[in-house]
Amino acid sequence: MANYTMYKFHKYLHAWEWNLNPKVNELKNELIDEFESLENKNTPLINKELEKWMGPQILGLIQNQYECGDVNNVTEMLYSLQNKENPLSPLDIDENIEIRALGFLQLPNDIKMNYTIHYSDTEKIIFEPKVNWLYTFPGWMQVEPNPQDSEEYTVAYNWGCSVSANIINKLTGDKW
Repeated sequence: MANYTMYKFHKYLHAWEWNLNPKVNELKNELIDEFESLENKNTPLINKELEKWMGPQILGLIQNQYECGDVNNVTEMLYSLQNKENPLSPLDIDENIEIRALGFLQLPNDIKMNYTIHYSDTEKIIFEPKVNWLYTFPGWMQVEPNPQDSEEYTVAYNWGCSVSANIINKLTGDKW
């Protein structure tokens, strides 16, 4: 089980600083090589090795930190890369996903990277992600990376699940 500390950015965005398994950082270069070999670089990819190391950590965090009943319908661990030539599309909203997790294995050193999470037609959260942090938020919120003007890759992964009860954060009482 990973050690983690929660930071609340907003009712709908929780950030967790945690210790990743060293195997995950070793995988990062393999993920970049796999991505660079593709013709269509705007499609999130699945990597079973990443899922093997990250999936149980994320699932454990959700089960330990949220009152949410049974966790089911867990999505595959997707990863994507973004740079100046390969902008990312917003994460698709899936009505079967009630909790999402988004993390970063690499961010560009030469710019500040921002993401926007929309929680209504007029309200949004803009945050600057950090490597080895996990961000959790309700699955109904649209997440989009802001344009990146760098040659260096952002390496991100995301995961989602549905649950059998209303979602309440055990530390803050935030209800999703």
